Amino acid sequence: MIAHSSTIEHLAVVATGTAALGVYGWAWLLGRKRSVVRLAAWSTAILVVLVATTPTVEAWSARSFTGHMGQHLAMIVVAAPLFVVARPVQTVGPLLRIREHRPSRWWRPRSVMLTPLLFLGVLYLTHLTSIYELALDHRLVHDLEHVAYVGTAVALWAAITAPRPSDG
Repeated sequence: MIAHSSTIEHLAVVATGTAALGVYGWAWLLGRKRSVVRLAAWSTAILVVLVATTPTVEAWSARSFTGHMGQHLAMIVVAAPLFVVARPVQTVGPLLRIREHRPSRWWRPRSVMLTPLLFLGVLYLTHLTSIYELALDHRLVHDLEHVAYVGTAVALWAAITAPRPSDG
């Protein structure tokens, strides 16, 4: 068995993605500074994740290592940087009364060094340990693996693209 191999499981993922799209879109409409680029980035990132987790792609991923890697690369190389471009904290944050956090001068150089290590650590743990086989057999482990990929990839892309302290 692999994650979202059934229609019901995939519908739950689609419902979550639709909710995320709806909340972001609502915040975007109510916001003062509307960026069509950020809205398009968020929408495309959600779509990429939804397509990458369709039952068809999951079945391909289970049959083929190429499919497995293609699925993960779609999330890491396509969806994650789009999530960074979308700047969800800046868009949704004001509605939830969350201030946008600016990394301190102390943290910025360290984040550029630590986030690649965190990302590589997740890739190592999920591909070169028994977690790989476990994820193929257990939906929850597979889902957590995808969340870890997207989360650490977003952190990595955010660290890479963050302005340097001298950039303002």
